[in-house]
Amino acid sequence: MRRALFFAVLLVCPVAFTQDSATALAEREEARERYKRMSAKIEDLENTIQTYNQQFQKMEAEIQRLRGDVARLREGSGANNDLIEQIKAVDRARIADQKNVAEKFAELKRELMGTLTKPPKSSSPAPAPTPQEKGFEYSIRDGDTLSKLVPALNKQGVKVTQKQIEQANPKVNWSALRIGQKIFIPSQN
Repeated sequence: MRRALFFAVLLVCPVAFTQDSATALAEREEARERYKRMSAKIEDLENTIQTYNQQFQKMEAEIQRLRGDVARLREGSGANNDLIEQIKAVDRARIADQKNVAEKFAELKRELMGTLTKPPKSSSPAPAPTPQEKGFEYSIRDGDTLSKLVPALNKQGVKVTQKQIEQANPKVNWSALRIGQKIFIPSQN
């Protein structure tokens, strides 16, 4: 009986093994798929970790470089202070020079304004006529020019030319006549 039972079990087992093997096969296939997915995820995680490690190494190198820069700046701060003091000294000298220049300009302006308000000494009253010269003294009016003056005098009966007036008044600047300026008008009478 034992033998029969054993044979019966053997006969039933292949059926059970074949039924289990189909489900087991599906389960195994599913487990393989999960294994592949997990392996892919693990590989992605390892690649990400490797990338992060490279970035950390770059950051560490940058930190070391920055620490070196900070150390150099601390060592050179004394030189920077000297340079700052030199710049300040140059700036103070520049400001002082600027004040001197402004004072000189103001002084020159006062001198220039003083000379503009005073009539020039060279074109003061016309020189007194010499005893040989005949003529009269004329006071410049608004709008008078040498070229306008000669025809006006000719209309009044004074026969004179521009050249004669210029020769009689050698120190007069004919392009800058001033109202009230005295000139000598020679006459042939």
